[in-house]
Amino acid sequence: PHTNPVSNGLSRRLGEYVKGGGAVAVIQDASVFAEKGENRDDLGLAEALGISLQRLPGQKTAGTYGAGKTVYYPAPVEARELAEELRRLAGDERALVTAPGVVLHNTVRQPSRRRLLVHLLNYEQKPRGGIRIRVRGPAASALVLSPEWAGGQAAPLKVEGEFATVEVPPVGTYSLVAITMGGEVPR
Repeated sequence: PHTNPVSNGLSRRLGEYVKGGGAVAVIQDASVFAEKGENRDDLGLAEALGISLQRLPGQKTAGTYGAGKTVYYPAPVEARELAEELRRLAGDERALVTAPGVVLHNTVRQPSRRRLLVHLLNYEQKPRGGIRIRVRGPAASALVLSPEWAGGQAAPLKVEGEFATVEVPPVGTYSLVAITMGGEVPR
């Protein structure tokens, strides 16, 4: 994101990557300068993004190029929003975690046990609530584990169509949510 300069070769390879089914997120004027800092007449990724320096959009713009996906941000974006966008672009929809900015998360698959493990780490000194985990597929149960209490705690699970949502109890420092899937574990 917002990386300058970008060589002609890298711009070409990124375009080919997206065209072949990859994804790229570009922020502001990334790729406007060539390898040695010389100005380009247009963005190195203009064709893939479907925009140009002459007609830069004023808001976030998502698009497709070949078999791939692109997104352009006209201004700097918060790291959490960018991370969520990159997951979306990559098709990583195993678990969508909605949490306060001080709570980091990571999802790991355990296909042999038909479950997803969502690690939650709270960087604040007080417990944080309002955390939801949305998964695609038939979820059978959700268990929350934490070193801050003994044993596991069942978490409410609401199923709506092809999605299930887990309401996570407030996280102190660390919690692990084990979601057992009733059908195929999302890849």
